[in-house]
Amino acid sequence: MFEQIMAAAAYAADAGVPENADSLTLLLIEISVILVAAKGGGHIALKLGQPGILGELVAGVAMGALSRLVLPGQLHDLFVLSTGPESHLAILGELGILLLLFRVGLESSPRDLMGVGATSLFVAVGGVLLPLGMGYFVCNLLASDFPDIANKWQMHLFVGATMAATSVGVTASVLSEMKRLRSRESRIILGAAIIDDILGLLLLAIITGVIGGTQNGSEIRLIPIIVSVAVSASIFIVVGTLAGTWIARRYLRLLRRINGSGAYAAGLIAFCLLFSTAAELSGLAPIVGAFLAGLVIDDGVNSSTADVARDTDQIGRGERELAPVIAILAPIFFVLMGMQVRIDSILSLKMALFTAAITAVAIIGKFVVGFVVPGSLRSKAFVGAGMVPRGEVGLIFAAVGRTVGAIGEETFSALVFMVILTTLVAPPLLKYFGRDLETE
Repeated sequence: MFEQIMAAAAYAADAGVPENADSLTLLLIEISVILVAAKGGGHIALKLGQPGILGELVAGVAMGALSRLVLPGQLHDLFVLSTGPESHLAILGELGILLLLFRVGLESSPRDLMGVGATSLFVAVGGVLLPLGMGYFVCNLLASDFPDIANKWQMHLFVGATMAATSVGVTASVLSEMKRLRSRESRIILGAAIIDDILGLLLLAIITGVIGGTQNGSEIRLIPIIVSVAVSASIFIVVGTLAGTWIARRYLRLLRRINGSGAYAAGLIAFCLLFSTAAELSGLAPIVGAFLAGLVIDDGVNSSTADVARDTDQIGRGERELAPVIAILAPIFFVLMGMQVRIDSILSLKMALFTAAITAVAIIGKFVVGFVVPGSLRSKAFVGAGMVPRGEVGLIFAAVGRTVGAIGEETFSALVFMVILTTLVAPPLLKYFGRDLETE
């Protein structure tokens, strides 16, 4: 990583950036540009009656296009290199998503989520199986003659798996902005999205295991793969929920003894990051751990027999202290995600049709699962819209597919477009179907 940053600095010097512009200086400049673009785009979106996250994503798309069309070659290389998936900027964006999901957990009630558990499970399972099957079929129909991959079934399977993912971060951000996190529909969406993450990671582990076995010529043993991932996920969720509440109660007592500006928020962030690390070590996405950390903190307060009012007040203060941190870091992620769009990669008629087809299937496959939810049509549509965005999870799937050789560059670009388009479509749909929903 250090060598990459120094190479980026050398590029910048050759392109006209001052020679003494070290990696920190470049990082500060990039953060400044991204934050201005994100907040400007968010402001315009809000003025148009749309969620701010939509403006942040569109700002990222515009920045990516402008950097490729306007910036000199070496300066463009610097910008692309320093905003890559392993860059400092990307890490800051991922941290923002973790804190965003942690705050969502704090604002959600474990008891409320359990109350819609069965419905969330039906939505989640349908939201995995339907897009997976539809994606495989469409890919088999339209992409069988793509020249970049030898084993076509691997590409078809990975495209379907990418379409089965669901982004918790994007939907949670919109729901939080709409002040609807505690509504019944939102609890169903969040519960289903968390289950989707677990099922998706299980699916990802199985597929990569199968592909690895095929490429190495070794025997494919599906059962050990499935059992290993399922056991790890189950242990983390069960132990994390049961032991986490016990730990959270004692952790809150410790935090009450610590004075200083921002001390409570710092303690909450540390708790979130530890749970996120535990989730990753268990084979799950760190965002699952961040969400669970927020849930057990909330449950630790509500299940305590003493100091409930004091803890509730302290957590409220901690949330207020966290808000500006999230407001700075989370937009970095959404802008970087938008910057990954390469319009030139789908200019051919074949790739444009393929991208349009998988995007349509991706939207339909998630949207229709909302209709298993009891209630009004608007309520069903709201849940379906909340399941549409693929966001960071879809990008992870696409990146893994390219890494293991299951998909080529053109297919990867099409999948990134699908992820971006479903993420762009979801906020307006949630906004539209969420209108007057409380009165129904």
